[in-house]
Amino acid sequence: MDAEVSKIGYGVLTEIAKDIYKATKHVLFKNKHWKDITKIKKLHDKILQVGSIKTIWQKDNDVYIGDFYYPSKLVTYHPHVATIPVDSLSDISKENIVIEGTVGQGKSVFLRYLCIQELSRKGSGRLPIFIELRKITAKFDLFNAINEALTSYGYDNNDVNTHDILKTDKIVLLLDAFDEVEDCSTRDLLRSIDKLAASYPNIQVIISSRPGTDAQKIPTYKVLHLKKLEDKDREPFFRKLGVKGKKLQHLLSSINTSTAEVSGILNTPLLLTLLIQVYNAEQSVPSNIPEFYEKLFTTVFSKHDKTKPGLTRLHKTQLGEFRLEELFRTFCYLVAMNGMKVSLTDTEFYTLLNQSISFLEVSCKADDFRHDIVKVACLMQEDGHFISFIHKSLVEYFSSSFIKNRNDDKVPNFYTESAKLSFSSWRRITQMLSFLSETDKYRHTKYYAIPIITSFFKSYNITEEPSEEQSRRVLLQICNERGLMITEDIDDNELSTTGWYRPSRDLPSMIPEISDIIDEIDDIATINVSENTTLEECQASILEDGTTEYNITFSKLISDVDVATYTNAIHTAIDSIATRLKKHRDFLTKQDNKNSDIYTIDPYFSSK
Repeated sequence: MDAEVSKIGYGVLTEIAKDIYKATKHVLFKNKHWKDITKIKKLHDKILQVGSIKTIWQKDNDVYIGDFYYPSKLVTYHPHVATIPVDSLSDISKENIVIEGTVGQGKSVFLRYLCIQELSRKGSGRLPIFIELRKITAKFDLFNAINEALTSYGYDNNDVNTHDILKTDKIVLLLDAFDEVEDCSTRDLLRSIDKLAASYPNIQVIISSRPGTDAQKIPTYKVLHLKKLEDKDREPFFRKLGVKGKKLQHLLSSINTSTAEVSGILNTPLLLTLLIQVYNAEQSVPSNIPEFYEKLFTTVFSKHDKTKPGLTRLHKTQLGEFRLEELFRTFCYLVAMNGMKVSLTDTEFYTLLNQSISFLEVSCKADDFRHDIVKVACLMQEDGHFISFIHKSLVEYFSSSFIKNRNDDKVPNFYTESAKLSFSSWRRITQMLSFLSETDKYRHTKYYAIPIITSFFKSYNITEEPSEEQSRRVLLQICNERGLMITEDIDDNELSTTGWYRPSRDLPSMIPEISDIIDEIDDIATINVSENTTLEECQASILEDGTTEYNITFSKLISDVDVATYTNAIHTAIDSIATRLKKHRDFLTKQDNKNSDIYTIDPYFSSK
């Protein structure tokens, strides 16, 4: 960032700090430290650090987001579909918001960009606090994280001071990656978010998350979706990353002549960035997503460096590329089976890595592997007391690759056990299973996809050609099994939801067609609970901390009209699931016949 831009940032922060000082009288920048350019510079540099990150395409140094960021757009579906170009927080309404995006859509980069834009004249005039939610634990909650951030900004840390600052309208919280919060901490985090909204209504909170988490169900939060990149975005995106001239034209031409499958998936910043990496080494475009990741591993360990004259990174492990990738796959699988964490403590890293080394019986020192993964391949990075994968999808793909490349009798067991997981555990590995549906299609279909559908049909007594009455019964059973958790605001005498409960093993939510219907019913129930519900209709329970929580089922929160509407939706969904089940069975039959043909001995040879 050049001096002129920094000067603007100092001016913006001076005004914000001055406003906070006036509002709190005694807290931030005590003794009018907002007049001290040294203090302002410290605050400026601290916020600016959020915008410096390591990237897949620039391994050796941190890169400033402004140098490579490609403008994001948000999509809202209510009350009508609309696309919102966003260059700063000023372009977004001041509601509490969940930014939803799929794998590789750039959720974290987007939130970081919004944070540093508050240092510009385009900002909203508020002090941004960026928090990585993966660091939230039972011992380090959201309020601890806010305190830590404000302390680093230069004010005396105590609960009274924090309270005063949060009461102003000069703070915006940017909470990154709700989907990376550990299951054991999710419920407490939801309560903290609810408490934050109740205690400090002037604060805007923006949360990023993948689809299908409890973040999207937080009452009063508006869900906005990151818009996928379109064909017309490719050329300016590549130019932003420094691809130009003949190389750019060759790359675009290769994409245009690639398969429809590949062209159709090149709609996220991650995949376009990976494409540049792979194309530099291979001079070709991979044919599918799994091929992207496989070629990426080869690229980051060998071919990429060969394109730079005079540069040779030494591999300390002394393992061949095949064996090194096998070790990385095994390590990623163990990470996935231990909570799918993106960030590991040193103890977690070495424990899982040593288990991987022992499993494969390879001769490799743990510190040498760490060097190669962090310093050579840059697939992980050291981050304070943690070592982190540069992207969650790396763990998900290479853990799926571990399963795909195993030929032992434990693989069917992995699939059958996956279909029996609790919903919270299953949700952690959904992307891993999605990769396997492509790369290990036969075993995924036989041992996972078919069993999970048949289990759902059996559990709810569903026939493959259901009657309307059967569909209604299924709907009501689903609605009776789940509902909302409610608290009462004594001051306002109003009810608000703190989340929702479901069966531990939630088969309907593991079936996409049914899960979509449940989400719609949840939206209706959340609206109705505040308008029509009394505590007398709820079931009370005493929590461990002594507080009372109330539960109410969805079935008590939907009208007869809703029941009729969603009975039809369930009926259509079951038809669709039954069709999908038939396709799975036909695929297995076809593959089994092919396998049988391969091992059939030609009569000509058998007679010799």
